Amino acid sequence: MKNVKYSMASAIGFCFRYAKVAASIKLIIEFMNGVLAPLMVLVVAYFINNAVSFVNNYGELTPVIITIILMAVYYAYLQVSQLIIRIADKSLENALKEKLRPQIIQKHTQISFMLLENPETLDLISRVSDGTKGQMAEGHIMAIFSSSMKIVRLSIQVFGISLLIVAHIWWIMPLFVISTIPILYIAHRGGRKIYGMFKACTKLTRKHYYLSDILVGRETAAERTLFGYADYVNNKFSATHLERSNLVTKSIAIEESAISACELILKVLAIIAVFALLPSVSENAMSHGLYVSLVGALFGLARMITGILAPLVRDSVEHNEYMRDFTRFFALPEEIVQQKPLFSGSLGLLRGSRNDYADVYRYRLNSDDTPEDFSRLEIRNLRFRYTPNSHYVLNGVNLTIESGKQYSLIGQNGAGKSTLSKILLGLYRDFEGEILINGVDIANFATDELRRLFSIVYQDFAKYHIPLIDNIVFGREKTVQPVYSNHGNAQGSLSVSLRLAELDEVVAKLPKNEHTPLGKIYEDGADVSGGEWQKIAIARALYANTPFMILDEPTASLSPMMESELYKRFAEITRDKTSLLISHRLGSTKLSDMLFVLDNGIIAETGTHDELMSANGIYAEMFKSQRSWYDERH
Repeated sequence: MKNVKYSMASAIGFCFRYAKVAASIKLIIEFMNGVLAPLMVLVVAYFINNAVSFVNNYGELTPVIITIILMAVYYAYLQVSQLIIRIADKSLENALKEKLRPQIIQKHTQISFMLLENPETLDLISRVSDGTKGQMAEGHIMAIFSSSMKIVRLSIQVFGISLLIVAHIWWIMPLFVISTIPILYIAHRGGRKIYGMFKACTKLTRKHYYLSDILVGRETAAERTLFGYADYVNNKFSATHLERSNLVTKSIAIEESAISACELILKVLAIIAVFALLPSVSENAMSHGLYVSLVGALFGLARMITGILAPLVRDSVEHNEYMRDFTRFFALPEEIVQQKPLFSGSLGLLRGSRNDYADVYRYRLNSDDTPEDFSRLEIRNLRFRYTPNSHYVLNGVNLTIESGKQYSLIGQNGAGKSTLSKILLGLYRDFEGEILINGVDIANFATDELRRLFSIVYQDFAKYHIPLIDNIVFGREKTVQPVYSNHGNAQGSLSVSLRLAELDEVVAKLPKNEHTPLGKIYEDGADVSGGEWQKIAIARALYANTPFMILDEPTASLSPMMESELYKRFAEITRDKTSLLISHRLGSTKLSDMLFVLDNGIIAETGTHDELMSANGIYAEMFKSQRSWYDERH
């Protein structure tokens, strides 16, 4: 679904592609409804004429009965057809959920990481796939299809009724058409304006959903109770909802008022036509039944134009704007998860055009070419900023990391340490300078390859309320082996990861061992402590079994003494790997073979602990100020 321009026709195509029978049934029914409506005008006229004749004793009963039966059949058909349409709609909705939604979710997961930190991208995603207008993407697609089917029905109805009216009073239709033009213009303008309001409200909508999560979420329940902030947040929630609703409601009210004024003109025209038809009745050129039916048809046509056609035009404009967003969503650059270029070209050309990398090259995974070993990482004059107009977070970083050694990257909060780790992992690719892995530019590595080289534990690691085993192995679940056999013996790399992370005893105590769901959202779920969650995150990184492991301040919430102990443990379990410990606290520095001090966007100091203490520079000052944190006597 990539690199395609989507339109309302595309949405209709989705419906016929994923639910051909249901979509076809709905189209046939709406077509039939369009044809039958003008025919029923003639049936009603026939019924009135024959009923009047029978009452006045110069007509037969049989035609009256036949028309009554026809009308009964028609209204029964309407009831049954509406039931069938509801069933078809449900079938269509299920098909779109099953076949379209996974494609949207997959695209969501493949979007370039850096774009997910852009508010405009988050707004776009919210409009397309997160139900900004109260419906998910398949809801929008269904609404487009339903509107299109209504247009089919309405077009046939208007055409048929117009033929009947033109046959007896032709001059009224041009006036109807002229009066309809401003209505369509107002509806078209209103549709664009309303969707524009929805776009403007996207940030409010995301805030609205977030406040809702705070009010009802389990993770905030304890502090919500302890601090008693529910009323405060609820007021914020209500104010946000009101502001969001008022913006859209005001636009709709203005549009409806203008359309109501135009509707008055159409009704005046219908009244004029009613009087204009009277001479034909008095001269017996038109039957009483046809006259009554045409009068009803005239007022019905006015109602259709203002009550059905105008909203359809407005909705169609909104749908068209949505499909533009849909196109932009699927055109968002993706992470490069493959390896071999699908079309020829020098990879060296990519170094000067990383912004277009995801759009120009696609890589296909080939495990034979995936690096299995790490020997050397070299960063040369690395510069990075988040936006073209912002300052450089990294402004000329140079460092070298050799295989099998333990390193520490030290710097104050906000120095750019985590930014550097995300660049190494391929999450940020729009940087200046060079990063060479085993002598090869990182631009030539796909995300999947970097994931096989690096694993990381972040400070804000995620807590997944799923079974413990899935917490650790997902993404690499094909290689998983059971933790315990029927005889209770540990086996497999998962068992090793749990043991090294000191989780084996925790697993043994859980009701279903490693298959126990974590968190209380499941009936048989179990809560674990904050420290145990941290160990799970470390086990996840260990299970990846990459040659290079990174700890990015995962101990920030621990006491300095506990942090120091964890770093010692981590140093032991990564003894045969290359490791990089990132922190603004210095509990890891004495354990590292080499220290890098990041300051003002550059590596300001490099050396061992003793060398940097002797230099009496930035590191020495930081260490002296923190010395008491790690002194057991304190």
